[in-house]
Amino acid sequence: MTYRIFTASLGAICTLAFGQAAFAASQGKVSQTIDRAALFTQLDVDGNGVLTQEELAKAGQLRFAKADSDKDGFLSKAEVRNQMLRSMQKRIAGRSAKMVERRDIDKDGKLSLEEMQATSGKRGTKIFARLDKNDDGAVSAEEFEKMRRPGGKIHSGGSLN
Repeated sequence: MTYRIFTASLGAICTLAFGQAAFAASQGKVSQTIDRAALFTQLDVDGNGVLTQEELAKAGQLRFAKADSDKDGFLSKAEVRNQMLRSMQKRIAGRSAKMVERRDIDKDGKLSLEEMQATSGKRGTKIFARLDKNDDGAVSAEEFEKMRRPGGKIHSGGSLN
């Protein structure tokens, strides 16, 4: 019985944690990276540096209960989606705050176009060079269409509109 609870809890933790990353990646919105150290710390309730079956079971139960907004003992597609979106929003908030902090040259808490351009520097140049396959100093519609992310997937982020 304990093993079943442990297995179900671990499954719930993994489904929600890894599902969030997979969903985010499929939407092209945020990184697929999971902060394993933070997850471990969160799961290690007593802070002793090791995870027990009881800790994993309890964490799974808590996470499941939090996601089960209608308290019917099941997770609907909408409840799983909502849990994933809440987690993504937290990650995005943290990442965007770090981006502003890193790029805000005059420390006014806002990013100007000049600050964005100044801090893009080498990265922007590298991206342009990667797109300009024939090194003619311009990116053709064909080169732009072939824009790819590492792993061969077409880059789906951003819009100029």
